[in-house]
Amino acid sequence: MIIKNKNNKNICSHHKVFEMAFSKKEYMGFIYNLSDQIAQNWCLCRYCYLYEPECLNYYHWKSELETLLNNLNRKHIDGDKLKWTKEAFINKEEFNNPEMVYNACRIKFAKEKNLNILLGTRKELCEDFCGYLDEIIECIASKNSIFEYTDSWFPNV
Repeated sequence: MIIKNKNNKNICSHHKVFEMAFSKKEYMGFIYNLSDQIAQNWCLCRYCYLYEPECLNYYHWKSELETLLNNLNRKHIDGDKLKWTKEAFINKEEFNNPEMVYNACRIKFAKEKNLNILLGTRKELCEDFCGYLDEIIECIASKNSIFEYTDSWFPNV
């Protein structure tokens, strides 16, 4: 049996069509729900890569970061994904401000007592996140695999 999809194209009825696109409001909600965790895992991976590459949690945090980035990367939206992602991370979450990133990461840094990350280093990590936020946003909005980004930033050590 032949049926029409939303673009009036013929498709076979025995093939499921997955063409759902999220609205701006829905997509922004996904970002708001994941942005703190993205910042936390990115900063922890950055710390391990720079200061403690032998840390056993490095690969765990990298895997979590990949999962979070992929969760947003795979969302199909009804609009300009790069623009909306920037709007959410910069205009709404203010993650281009190191203090806002620090506020998102403060509790996670404190919980990871085995790392003993000094306050100055914590602030440096948050500044790094802000400095590379455009690349993180591009990774999320890209059609490329998020592994290209994470493997270049956080390679196996």
